[in-house]
Amino acid sequence: MSGSMRYGNVFGEAIRLVAADRIAPSSLVTGVLPLADVPAAMQLAAAKENALKAQLLVD
Repeated sequence: MSGSMRYGNVFGEAIRLVAADRIAPSSLVTGVLPLADVPAAMQLAAAKENALKAQLLVD
């Protein structure tokens, strides 16, 4: 299972940028944590000065 959240009508442009190798999606992810670490992921995501995106890994 995977998911994504987007803002406005920018999803198509984001796909074009990734397809053109202008953006590396992995560079946007600050951390990947297991689902059991939801509290830590929320703390990471809340640290706006140090984090861009925290992902939860669902097995």
